[in-house]
Amino acid sequence: GTVVTLRKVTVREKIEWIEQLLLQGEQVPFHHVVGKKGGRVEIVVSLWAVLEMIKRGRLRAYQHELFGEIYL
Repeated sequence: GTVVTLRKVTVREKIEWIEQLLLQGEQVPFHHVVGKKGGRVEIVVSLWAVLEMIKRGRLRAYQHELFGEIYL
């Protein structure tokens, strides 16, 4: 049979990926950072990476309306 192995992404790798993504445009929706197939681990790693980037002053996040999309 076929064996499928899921590779875990680290916070550092996610930060580097987000930085590359942001170089392509001015703002990115948070759901795009998580990905379409984002499971719990992917969501946690993405959120942790975003919070770390905000803490370091490398990223800003905002919402235009309550419960609306979060943009980076």
